[in-house]
Amino acid sequence: MVEAMIENPTLRSKLTDAKEASLYIKDGMTVAMGGYTSCGYPKAIATELVKRKLAGENFQNNLITGANVG
Repeated sequence: MVEAMIENPTLRSKLTDAKEASLYIKDGMTVAMGGYTSCGYPKAIATELVKRKLAGENFQNNLITGANVG
């Protein structure tokens, strides 16, 4: 588990899933995503943003990507 890899309890308490994390992204924000191959691959957050849009939420974001994100 990822939690076991984080020794600092304060940092460990900040872990969340992609759905909850995507809720921090609001209409009009510019979002930067990066990572190389599977390391840091942000597809889970982007998928949750698409789900929100398909559910009828009216928002638009600018997406900036770096490295290989698929």
